[in-house]
Amino acid sequence: MFDFKMILDHIVKNNDPNEMIILQDMMEELLEEAKDKKKYEMNLYKLAYGPHFNEEKLIESGIKMKYSIPEVEKLISAHGTKFPECVTIEDITYAMNHLYHLYYPLIPDISAALRFAEKYIKDETFPVKYGKAFCEWSHREWLNEKYKNH
Repeated sequence: MFDFKMILDHIVKNNDPNEMIILQDMMEELLEEAKDKKKYEMNLYKLAYGPHFNEEKLIESGIKMKYSIPEVEKLISAHGTKFPECVTIEDITYAMNHLYHLYYPLIPDISAALRFAEKYIKDETFPVKYGKAFCEWSHREWLNEKYKNH
């Protein structure tokens, strides 16, 4: 039987840039041939970044941006709000904008949006610790794709 893990371990340990380019090309070719390309792309993304937004995924989410990343960074710094290290600024920005659009006028300004986002991100009842924003968005994307013709 082909030991895929052993081969990947060997390539990673070699840390040869040329081998990594070849591996990247091979994976892109496999993805093109996959039945459910989006599923594999999302699984690779989560493998690399966990259940968190980066800037590219934040843009891809299509969230209406009431608050920008620089505004959110400035506010977090001014308020001294602390988030776990794994939470990205993009997670916080997504949550603030998502919650603002869902609950305006209950969330009237950026400070209130940050307080709501902090509670949302730190929700202890959600099964993926600190990954609520990304998980809910990616699940919504999956549902949209699954039921787009219904």
